[in-house]
Amino acid sequence: RFGGAANVEAAVPWFSRAAGAGHVEAQYTLALLYLDQNSAMSDAKAAAAWMTKAAQADHAGAQFHLAVMYCTGAGVAKDVAQGASWYEAAARQGHKVAQFNFAVMLGKGQGCEADPQKAAEWFEKAAEQDMAVAQVALGDALMSGSCVAQDRDAAAHWYLQAARQNHEGASRRLAAIGVALVDD
Repeated sequence: RFGGAANVEAAVPWFSRAAGAGHVEAQYTLALLYLDQNSAMSDAKAAAAWMTKAAQADHAGAQFHLAVMYCTGAGVAKDVAQGASWYEAAARQGHKVAQFNFAVMLGKGQGCEADPQKAAEWFEKAAEQDMAVAQVALGDALMSGSCVAQDRDAAAHWYLQAARQNHEGASRRLAAIGVALVDD
C-alpha cells in the first residue's frame, strides 16, 4: 500500500535486484537495511559487502559507513588504517562528519601517520559546513598554535559559530577568553 506503513522486508527483493544490477543508491540502501540491528534481517557481513560495492563506486555515504565499520569491526575485520582511508575518501567528497573523523585520526595518528597540520585543514573544511564540534576543534588549534599559527581572533570566530549552535564547550571557551556571545 503506497503511503502506508513501511514494509521493509517486502522492499528488500526490489533493492536486491537493483543493487545486483549495479544501482549504487540501491546498494547503499540495502547495506543500511542489513546494518539495522533492530531488524530481523540484520546481517553485518551482507551490509559490509553491499557497502563496499557502493563505496567503491564513490558513494560518499557508503564510504563513511564503511570507514565506521572498519574502525569498529562491524561486519569486517577491524582495520583502523582501512577506516582512515575510507574516511579520507568520503571527506574528499565533502562529507562533513568524515572530514571531522579523518581530522581526529590525523591528529592522533590513528590508522595513518599523525599530521596535526592536515588535521587542522580537515577540521576547517568540516567547520565551514557548520559542524559545531569541528568549529571548536579548529578554535582550539588556533588558540594553542600547536599545528597552525596562533590566532586568538580566528579562534574566537569559530567558537562564536559553534556557540550560536548551542555548543556548551564553545560558550565556556568564549567566556574564558573574555568574548561575549552577541546575537547579530
